[in-house]
Formats: sequence, structure tokens, C-alpha cells
Amino acid sequence: MKLTENIAKKLNLEIYKLNEVETFNFIVDFLTKEGIPFETHNKNIFGLNHYGSPCFCAHLDTVMDSDMKKELIYDSYGGILSRKNGILGADDKAGVAILLHHIRDINFAFFHSEEIGGIGSTEMSDHEFFVESIEVINVPCFIQFDRKGRNDMIGTLNYYCCDDLAKEIEEKTHYKTAKGIYTDIDNLCHIIPGVNLSCGYYNGHSNSEHLIVSEFLMALNTVPALNKIRGKYEIAEDDRYSNLFSFDSGNEFTIEFSEDEFTDGEMQYLRDALFISMEDIEKFGKRYFRDLGILDDYYGYTTYSDTNYEYNYDDYHAQIIGAMLEYDETEYDF
Repeated sequence: MKLTENIAKKLNLEIYKLNEVETFNFIVDFLTKEGIPFETHNKNIFGLNHYGSPCFCAHLDTVMDSDMKKELIYDSYGGILSRKNGILGADDKAGVAILLHHIRDINFAFFHSEEIGGIGSTEMSDHEFFVESIEVINVPCFIQFDRKGRNDMIGTLNYYCCDDLAKEIEEKTHYKTAKGIYTDIDNLCHIIPGVNLSCGYYNGHSNSEHLIVSEFLMALNTVPALNKIRGKYEIAEDDRYSNLFSFDSGNEFTIEFSEDEFTDGEMQYLRDALFISMEDIEKFGKRYFRDLGILDDYYGYTTYSDTNYEYNYDDYHAQIIGAMLEYDETEYDF
């Protein structure tokens, strides 16, 4: 596929040279120049200017902002965009480019710091003006472009939406229901439902990351149809973790599995679903259990004195994840 001027414009190659802060400034400058109404909040950008239309979302950061200054490579034979000796950053530059191409016709939200735990989208979920505006202008759903591949619609299997919204999107587009991991709308779908859609990149978070341009364009071209979604859709009840943890008033965890230990697969699911690294778990755990006055000998401190439970490695980390889930409003920086 030849990289024509039209395709290059849709790819918005300029943003592939920018780090997170520069991308924020680029979008703010562009919106200001074009006279498109928008608001900012803690380095998040949003514009809710179209009554009854979905809110399209993308995130501003990449996992390796320093790589954005490295050389871009375009293979015209395969129609593939990549980067020399670094991540491409199509996660989520591709999503940003899709939104910018349609920015005059859509409601939009750009979030900072998705890659380190969805900090921006968490801020917006608590931002009164944003949440009230979603209701006032009758936004039916969030649509995020932050998924690898070509056809994936992450929705019902991640408790982002129910069958009503998923079926409508399947009817309007090429997307099919799949299961994914964490993205910004994890923090927003208690307000209204949403989906996370493929936008053509592969091997994210690695030096082999690349974008298949034809698949990116396919995603970009679905926006007009998706933008016609109207009405009220059922909010999914997220019970992914309800059978895993309970937390009583005495600051003691109960793990409600039929087996005594978490399997490797179960623990990996928890870590992937929450986008929590082992380093995050350990940092949070040290602070959390120190504040409770209950420290485990895993860290070389006193063991639990008020329980006879024998903690193994994975169960211990599962409890910390449980604390993160149950106490998501506490101000722990991890």
C-alpha cells in the first residue's frame, strides 16, 4: 500500500513524534485553532458538543515515550508502519489519530496515564462536570479505540456493556465480541456502558509493535456508523471479582475459592485484568499492611498474629489485589 498524502494525513504521523505532554499540547492547540469547544481537567481533554452521540475515547501516553523520537519505518509492500529500534506507540497513537480525524463530528475524551493504571480516566470518573455533562447531553456509551488487532470488540466479556449495545455494534460494523484486558473505560462504564475496539496495531509494548494501515483505516471508517448509536443501554454489573474476595470490618481478608491456592492462570488473570504489575503489588502491599499494622514475613516483618492462615506467595499477592479493589478510593500511590 503506497503511503499517499491522504493516508498519511489520516495516520496523523506528526503525533508519532510526540510524547504524552507534547500530544496533549498538540491536541489543545489544534482544537483551539479549529474553534472546537473543549475542556481540560488534570491533563485530560474532553469535548461533549453533540447531543445524544457516543463519547469516543483514546489515551495520550505510550509505554515508552522516549521512543517517540526514533525513526519511523513504512513498508509499502505490506502497508505496515513500525519504528526503528523502539516501540511504535500505536497503542494508543492510532486511537488518537482516529479521534482527531473525526473530531468535528464527535464527542471525545483523551485521557492521560492509561499505561500506568488509568490515572486520567479515574480522575474523570470523579469529575462532577464531566459526569453530569454525560447525563445532560444524553451520551449513550463510551467507544474507545485502544485494542490490538482488527476485529475485537471488548465489551460484554469484560463487563463494559450488555448484549444490547454489543449486538448493535456487531450489526453496524465488522467488530465481534472478544475478551481483553485493562483500558480507560474500565473506570467509566459504571456511568454509561462502553466498548474498546481494535484499531490495527499488533505486538504492543514491544519493539516489534507495528500498525497494519489497512486495518487502522477500517477502524477509522467505522466511526460515522458508530456515531449514529442512540438511546439508553443497560449498564453491566461487574461481578468479575465478587467471588474472589471479601473484606470484613476487622481488616481481614477471606479468599473464596474452592481450592486453597490460586492457580497461576487465576493470578495472571487478576494481574492482567487490573493491569497491575508485580512491582505495583509489592509497593502497595508494603504501605497498605504497614498502615494497618499487619505485616507479613514475606517482607521480613512480623507475621499475622491474629490468624492461623498459612499464606503462600500467590495468596498473599491476591490479598493485596483485594485491598486495591475494596479500597480503590484510598490515596495510595503505587
